[in-house]
Amino acid sequence: MSSRVKHIARFYLWLLLLFQPFMLTVLNAQNAYKSEKDLKKNADLLFKKENFVAALPLFSQLLSLYPKNPDYSYKFGTCLLMADKRDIEKPIQYLEAASKSPEVEKQVLYYLGLAYHYNYRFKDAINAYNQFLQQAPRSLHKKYNAARQIEMCYNGISLLSTVSDLYVLDKQHVGYKNFYRSYNVADFGGRFLTVPPDLKSKIDIKMEHNAILFFSENAEILYYSSYGLTEDYGKDIYYVEKTAVGSWDVPHRMPALINTEYDEDYPFMLSDGVTLFFSSKGHNSMGGYDVFRTVLDTVTNTWSKPENLDFAINTPFDDILFITNEDMTSAYFASNRVSDIGMINVYKVHLEAREDKEQTALGDVFNLSKDDPSYKRSMELLKNRTKLDVNATESMFEKPVLADNKNKENKQVMANNNKLPENATETKPLTDQDIIKLAYKQSDELNAELIELKEKMNATKIVTEQRKQRALVRLNDARRE
Repeated sequence: MSSRVKHIARFYLWLLLLFQPFMLTVLNAQNAYKSEKDLKKNADLLFKKENFVAALPLFSQLLSLYPKNPDYSYKFGTCLLMADKRDIEKPIQYLEAASKSPEVEKQVLYYLGLAYHYNYRFKDAINAYNQFLQQAPRSLHKKYNAARQIEMCYNGISLLSTVSDLYVLDKQHVGYKNFYRSYNVADFGGRFLTVPPDLKSKIDIKMEHNAILFFSENAEILYYSSYGLTEDYGKDIYYVEKTAVGSWDVPHRMPALINTEYDEDYPFMLSDGVTLFFSSKGHNSMGGYDVFRTVLDTVTNTWSKPENLDFAINTPFDDILFITNEDMTSAYFASNRVSDIGMINVYKVHLEAREDKEQTALGDVFNLSKDDPSYKRSMELLKNRTKLDVNATESMFEKPVLADNKNKENKQVMANNNKLPENATETKPLTDQDIIKLAYKQSDELNAELIELKEKMNATKIVTEQRKQRALVRLNDARRE
């Protein structure tokens, strides 16, 4: 990309960032509601559609006017919980207050359980989920699957009996759409592609499921997620095999040992052709999507029981798209833990020395009172380690070069400085095809940079709106006090 194009793109980004607050103010003024009744009507409509991001500022305004209204506390707390996961403790106070009112919808107990769940307060979560199952109409039990959430809480208690830490090499907070573009997969033997239309089912198109797959030129089998021919089991892992003539066969669903009645997504096959990583809301997930690993036995042609990769890769949040290099020392994955509205964290971690990191035995801590000092310390440790802030560098894991070998390398470089290597060939002249390839490459680079600039602009818009919402939250808190 020419420097002129880069300068122009950056200039327009600067203009957008400069006038972003002003544009938001104008838009908010244009969208101002005619009356409080109109405001409440639209807020309730957005909440019913589960558009929690759009409903959040509306209920924030309503709660600022009526800080003791239990219905507003319920809906504001729920929106805060579902739309903004930076402060996962904040929604609890609103949901706890609302749950004490008999007039509030019983779904408040489900969302209160979920808030406890995100905060590793598994026993409190189980209690709230059970209250929901006892008090809510049975017609709501399928949509708000509290029974499954209870299973996940018990999974969490089991998985977190001992917790370890990770070496975090990089952390990026990016927009959820196309987040996989933040993975640097140059050394992973392939690239990400969106699933071609020919592999999509009618249900995929109806549900607007735009799955991605990891494509390697040497791959004989491609793995991806699909709803298949029915919506009954959510998303499952499918695969297609390459035929003898180089085309791709019809899709096949992976066996029931891998696919559960819950969603499976984001498969990644290691270059060994037998180790498959995927994300699932089933199996022994501790909440949302967890990352699992299964290995194919090439003799029996059967897969091993999926293994949960455990904390700190997996949490009660959605942990997805785990990919690793061939020797499984370096990996990328994404998670919506501690994330802004519409954003997700992309982590690069070092796995080789994971067992050498300090491990902490939590033991039976989840059975302790929440006022017990050991319980409080354990909860604080889990929340801190959940954040996965950068704590290491690539250089920490580089293998040292022996001095003798280094000297030999330097001497060889000096000796060959003025002559061609023995096996060198003459440089080929640049052809028209080479020029076309170069043009495509530069076009791709430009498109990638423009996408990045657009994502930064969207992130700025989100941050501006969040600041406004945080101010309203502080105002609500002050009025409640």
